[in-house]
This record gives sequence, C-alpha cells and structure tokens, in this order.
Amino acid sequence: MPAPKSTAAHLADGTFRADRHAKRRRVEAAQSGKPLKPPKELPPKLRPLWRRVVASIDAGWLAPADAWLLSALVVVLDQVQRDAAKVSDQGSVVKGARSGELVRNPFAISLRQNLDALLRLSVRFGLSPRDRALLATLAMPEAPTGAASELFEQLMQQFRAASDQAVEAEEW
Repeated sequence: MPAPKSTAAHLADGTFRADRHAKRRRVEAAQSGKPLKPPKELPPKLRPLWRRVVASIDAGWLAPADAWLLSALVVVLDQVQRDAAKVSDQGSVVKGARSGELVRNPFAISLRQNLDALLRLSVRFGLSPRDRALLATLAMPEAPTGAASELFEQLMQQFRAASDQAVEAEEW
C-alpha cells in the first residue's frame, strides 16, 4: 500500500481538507525536528546533494512519504549539473560523429529535458518564489528559508545559460 500524501502535497494539488488532513498535519509538524533520511536505494555519491536539497526545504514541509519524490529530484538535479558541465565544456553545438557537420550537442538536449523535469519536481517542494507563495496562501505554517531561494536562483542561472546556448545553436 502506498504511503499517504503529505499535507504539503495535498495543498499543492488543491485536495487538502481540514476535516480529513488536519491530524496528519499535526503529526508532520511534530516530525519536523528530524531531518529526512534518504532512501537506501539512493547512490552514496548523491547523499551530499540530498543533504543540501533537504537543508534548503523547510523541514515542516517534508514527511517520510516525500523521500521517493525528493530522491527523484536529487537524481535529476545531479544529471542537470553533469549535463550543464558537459555543455559548458563542449558548447551547445558539436561536430557530428558521422559527417563532421555541426549538430546540437546531445548533452544540451538532455539538459533541456532534465531542466523541465527538475522544474516540475521543484514545484512539489516550493522551491520557487511563486510556489512558496502558493503554498503559503494555502495555509502552510511557514515559508522556506533563504536557502531554497538560493538553490532556485542557481537552477535558474543554469537554465538561462542553457537557454542562451540553445538559442545560439538554433541561430547556426
């Protein structure tokens, strides 16, 4: 049986009902003092990134049921960082393997797809100013601290750089 949705997920989805979910919200608030532990299946090399992401999200918003979705966010974030490094090193246009003509860098394509996935996942945890405002208006206890804003700004800088490189590649 799947774990129940967190109240933050209910609030984000618009399915929160105080008569059904208020007790769960109190339980989650009581758990907020404990840091969320990563799933055992998360590779050890991603655990420092996990801790960084968890630290950027207000602990009151996380429940043990969120670990799987949060681990997906961490995996995608790691892939975004690796793709961004490859695009930064190689550029958004590379020579094709067969013809030697200039083609779009496959890492740039992967970067764009992973950025889309990352942005969709980050909405679930209120990692953008808009999403935090939405969750706050839905009666969340507190908005996340500035660490979430810093993480989102870093992601947006990577997204802007990748978008600029993609535009340059399309101009070729």
